[in-house]
Amino acid sequence: MVSVKATLIAVAALAGVVTAAPAPASAEVGKLDKPVIQPPMPELGEYLRRKLPASIESIKRWPGRTPNGGILPANCKQWFKTFGYDPVQDVEVYNVTYSDVRCPKQPWVMCRHKNAPFNNDTMARSYGKIPPVMRSYTRHFILLPASNHGGNSAINSGDDVIIQGNVPFSGIVASVAHSVDIHGFPVIGPFHNTQEWLDAYNKDSAVCNNIAAIDQVNNVAQTTVVALFDTVDSIKTLYPNSKAIANQYTTIQSKVHPGVFNIKLGAKCSERLPNSLVVPSPDEDPVVRLIQFTIFQECYNEQGHAEECKPVYGN
Repeated sequence: MVSVKATLIAVAALAGVVTAAPAPASAEVGKLDKPVIQPPMPELGEYLRRKLPASIESIKRWPGRTPNGGILPANCKQWFKTFGYDPVQDVEVYNVTYSDVRCPKQPWVMCRHKNAPFNNDTMARSYGKIPPVMRSYTRHFILLPASNHGGNSAINSGDDVIIQGNVPFSGIVASVAHSVDIHGFPVIGPFHNTQEWLDAYNKDSAVCNNIAAIDQVNNVAQTTVVALFDTVDSIKTLYPNSKAIANQYTTIQSKVHPGVFNIKLGAKCSERLPNSLVVPSPDEDPVVRLIQFTIFQECYNEQGHAEECKPVYGN
């Protein structure tokens, strides 16, 4: 499996958003110097899905196509156009409100391609199982079909989570964990760059899986999944060899902002990322400014196992 970091050119208008051609993806892969833990750790997604609560207050669909083409969030439009989909004909937009969180009263906005394998209810419930404070570090969740090579992937770009095809629940959590890495620790910059994290890594003898072995960006994201599981259950009970990565997942648990792994109903977050601007579905405003985002992508086969990523762009 190869993780792709790429620069995306998102085009934000002064009064709306239009899109331009993305920059080509470039693989910047650097293998870490520790092996993957053996025997392989069980896939944690279904364990987490069963153990984590979810509480949906409401799912409300936005009005569909109008004589003027309709409206949608700017970031959703950008991603639909990036992958070659029609932001007028192909998109469904939903407000999803969760009753498990006392954040500023603002629903999460989900954008779904009409042919995406996850339906709106399934994805809303899956996203709702992610602890409220973790969830608050993300903006939109965007559901797309698998790419034309059958690729299933989870992408985090600018704190939007983009799901292509069928992705295991652990992949969704890991994609959100990239935003936790950026926003969820009392440090300046991402936690994976800190000496505290590198010290924890150096004390251990392994990393948790082959995605984590790619680089420290992916290592923090994948190990956050383990840290969450260990918070709601016990990774040592499920997998005794977890001592080989214990310094890493316990460091995440001890250094992350309080409440990030709190799964209790009513867990409080002080703020959450705002939704992107609402813009017309058709392209109307030619005035643009460029914003650079970094893409973190992880790919999965139909059995939910990690596989090599194909190019990020193109459907």
